[in-house]
Amino acid sequence: TRGVATIFLPDFKHELESSAELLTRVNQLLLTLERFRRRFDSAVERLDRYEANGIATARHVVAVLQRMELMHRIGTRIELDTVGLGGQAEFVDLQYGDLLAGSGDVARLVMEDHLAEDADPPAVLERLASLPAAELADPREVAAVLGYSHLDAEVQPRGNRLLATVPRLPDQVRAALVAHFDDFDALIRAEVSSLVAVAGIGESRALQLRRLFDRALEFADSE
Repeated sequence: TRGVATIFLPDFKHELESSAELLTRVNQLLLTLERFRRRFDSAVERLDRYEANGIATARHVVAVLQRMELMHRIGTRIELDTVGLGGQAEFVDLQYGDLLAGSGDVARLVMEDHLAEDADPPAVLERLASLPAAELADPREVAAVLGYSHLDAEVQPRGNRLLATVPRLPDQVRAALVAHFDDFDALIRAEVSSLVAVAGIGESRALQLRRLFDRALEFADSE
């Protein structure tokens, strides 16, 4: 007979799975997480492109945040299962940590760009996390949580996510840029002279921003 460890508590009995069984399930979950990471990255890339072209809709924002939440649910399941793996858990932790890396930051910046100004991003994330699986799979339900009336509603970013890619750009300068232009298209097409007019932006930084914006526009036109 196979050895089985069982935990007995008052009114509770739990049979522990073998490490082999756990590892098989965790590896399957890692493969699933890898697929969702590719879908998440594709959704982010699509949002990038459509934002720069001025044709993004709520559907594109929903796709990013929906996939982010699905990824984190899989990650939570992996975390729970790795508790029983002992010494093998460290390698699994590295794998799923790499697969989730940066997704939370991207989601936060997407919300900073697209949620209503009076929205509470942590509260929105909490509502997403509380959605039953069937509702999370429905883009219309996710759109309602994000405050959109329909999936084809036109959206325009504030520019936070694009500006977050600029090395060593202080948060207050990023906020000043967003407030100064108050329009993503105006920001991404701003001349160097207009960028220099923003507090905290010197000529070298303005040139750096202009190169970044040019690359974003080239990427948008590359498809």
